[in-house]
Amino acid sequence: MAATKKILIVEDEKILGEMYQDKFIQAGLKILLAVLFMPTPTIRPEKEVMLYQKLLRLTGRRRLLK
Repeated sequence: MAATKKILIVEDEKILGEMYQDKFIQAGLKILLAVLFMPTPTIRPEKEVMLYQKLLRLTGRRRLLK
């Protein structure tokens, strides 16, 4: 059985993901939405760094943002 293909959509590209959602689903892609948080009193900066690093590992990229 083939593994499910996934596509990662970062917050800035959310509108793009919504516009083409049907096409992605037809292609058999599972859509994942990633939101990169700005520091707030309720979210610890080290948690944000961990999330960012995890997203980098999952995507195999060096950077997520331009």
